[in-house]
Amino acid sequence: GYSSQDLLGTSVFAPVHPEDREVVEEEFCRGMHTHGSGRSIYRYRHQNGEYRWFESTGRAFQTALGEHRAVVISRDITQRKQWEDALESIVKGNVLPGSPNFFEVLVGELAKALQVSMVFLSERIEKNDTKARTLAFWNQDHFEPSTVYECMGGPCEKVLGGDPVNHPSGVQQLFPRSEAVQTLRVEAYYGTPLFNSKNEVVGNLALLDTQPLVLSSQGQNLLKIFAARAGAELERKRAQEEVQKSQDQYRELYDQTPLIYFTVNSQGIVLSVNQYGAQLLGYRVEELLGTCAFSVVHEDDRDLFQSGLEKGFRESTKGVLPEFRKVKKDGTIIWVKETIQAIEKQSGPRVWLLSCEDITERKRTEEALALSETQLRHTQKMEAIGTLAGGIAHDFNNILGAILGYSELAMAYATQDERLKSYLTEVVAAGNRARDLVKQILAFSRRSEKDKEAIDLRLVIGDVLQMVRASFPSLIEIRTSLDLESTVIYGDRTQIQQVIMNLCANAEYAMREEGGLLEIVLSHEGIPEEGIPGMSMLKAGSYLQLVIRDTGKGIPLEMLERIFEPFFTTKPAGEGTGLGLAVVHGIVHNHGGGIAVSSPPGGGTTFTVLLPRLDVVVPVKPEEVMAWPTGSGRILFVDDEEMLTRWGTQFLSHLGYSVVASVNPYEALDLFRAHPWDFDMVVTDQTMPTMSGEALSRALLGIRADIPILLCTGFSHTMTQEKAKQLGIQAFLMKPVNGLSLALALRDILDEGPTPDSTFPA
Repeated sequence: GYSSQDLLGTSVFAPVHPEDREVVEEEFCRGMHTHGSGRSIYRYRHQNGEYRWFESTGRAFQTALGEHRAVVISRDITQRKQWEDALESIVKGNVLPGSPNFFEVLVGELAKALQVSMVFLSERIEKNDTKARTLAFWNQDHFEPSTVYECMGGPCEKVLGGDPVNHPSGVQQLFPRSEAVQTLRVEAYYGTPLFNSKNEVVGNLALLDTQPLVLSSQGQNLLKIFAARAGAELERKRAQEEVQKSQDQYRELYDQTPLIYFTVNSQGIVLSVNQYGAQLLGYRVEELLGTCAFSVVHEDDRDLFQSGLEKGFRESTKGVLPEFRKVKKDGTIIWVKETIQAIEKQSGPRVWLLSCEDITERKRTEEALALSETQLRHTQKMEAIGTLAGGIAHDFNNILGAILGYSELAMAYATQDERLKSYLTEVVAAGNRARDLVKQILAFSRRSEKDKEAIDLRLVIGDVLQMVRASFPSLIEIRTSLDLESTVIYGDRTQIQQVIMNLCANAEYAMREEGGLLEIVLSHEGIPEEGIPGMSMLKAGSYLQLVIRDTGKGIPLEMLERIFEPFFTTKPAGEGTGLGLAVVHGIVHNHGGGIAVSSPPGGGTTFTVLLPRLDVVVPVKPEEVMAWPTGSGRILFVDDEEMLTRWGTQFLSHLGYSVVASVNPYEALDLFRAHPWDFDMVVTDQTMPTMSGEALSRALLGIRADIPILLCTGFSHTMTQEKAKQLGIQAFLMKPVNGLSLALALRDILDEGPTPDSTFPA
């Protein structure tokens, strides 16, 4: 930038950059002193004030006159230095690969080195796609935002095909349909493809200028060098993105898989936990990191967990721990099935992955199934014993019927002999005790068919409490909660009293020595369609719940499962028969209800009884008539027990009736068929070996539809009072039948007169 005149007479070192001047002067002086040659690279100030790079070579010599001179040749290497600086920035790593601004630095350095107005670097969006996305775009003095552009119809199309493109000028005329070319007013274009390690085109590096530009071969080589570096970085970037994507997918899978994942070290310290597992346990992930895996294990299962964990630490294969319980942050307990697997690492200590599956629902199902199976076995056992007991009770009822019937009949004739009358009174009393025992056996076997009625359970409880309060020690407090409306059930008052008295007696026995509290609570309970645990046999509907709870010694866990078994008792020998709770169980189930017992480790026992509730008003019972009513008429008396037919004949004759008796129902049917209008009424047993009372009644009613029938039974699987009425049977008596009940029934039926034909089956 200087003229010759400007430099004549001036120091050659004056325009040299101050930082380079000392080195240049030393090099020059050394050459002059040795008459040798030298080379220097330095910055020299242009006339316009900017510094440019120069390379100078020179040689010193001495003239004939002995003067020291030097010849120096200098050339401008500014562009070369810019290229070298750019290469050094990219190749030697002034910007680390993977840095967010790596591509921006690359295109910026390239623009500065080649002195062009625009440089951009783009990546191909998809393999074989014609669209690309700019990763860095230097435009004059700033970076443009990333954008997606179409290469088809522009200079980049050929570059993505794998060929470099050089257009020193005329680009707008060459590519008139390229929106980008026209918008940027591109005149010169130099582009080179970016290749990956598989030699696939993954992008494009291009120089643009709004003026014609002739790029030297060195400049084109620099462009190729930058393109090679950019291609390698782009491949590394994509590989990193794939790894990150894979890690993100794994992390999402790890976090969202419905399992609890813990990574622990050899001390059981939690190194990582997945999001799902932390949320399931009620924690944030951060709260569990660094804690011991034992911290969320139920304290009763920690020894089991530790032994399984230690075994897993010792073995290299995947292991399964015994099922155990974990405790959530809120105290909720869940059951888990856990596996342990060692994770081998290239460096660092080994870690283990604990994979836990929540099996709480499965456990509940298994427990419910086991309970149902236990209940089924218990029911089958009770049914088997009940079948035996019911059969014995049936025969015993017939015997008792004869004993009581003849004793009462004898008492009617022993009016003058007080001693004989007293003896017979004792016989009747003993017979009644035996009858009550048979009732218990039938209640236990669920075959008692005694008339049920609508009864107010609240009043029944009150009656029982009046009886038991006097017998309870003063150390026992009785507390009740019975203030409830609609407390009517359909049942046998005596049997329900027996249930309450038995449960209260058991509570008294448990608190007899140290005293305590007896609570009796009555409430409404609804059973949903899916039922409730422990009472799966109950139908959906409205129930009354009776809870009888004591604070006594409690019942050991191993005995609870057998508590309702016949002849099983927790009392010492001689203090209990073992029939009480078995009878209670039978009565409750015979009433369509359920009973459950619980006894926590701290003591005390709770019995919960559920009985179907009725929305009816309890009727008032009429006063009982104590005298035997007499009557007249001809009665057909049928029973397979001969002693009962003899008693029936004599007893009814004593009351004034004419009796025809038969121990064979077929014979009785023939008698009736021969003279149907000779009989005013039929009294028949239900359970007979050749023909049931039901079948006989159907046959009799088929012959004469208005014949009154009285059916007597100890128990029956097929006959109920309701069914008897539907058949047209006027009365239904339970054996053993006493004289008063039979006399009253006969009188009631005969006084009503014949029933309409329409009430009997054809």
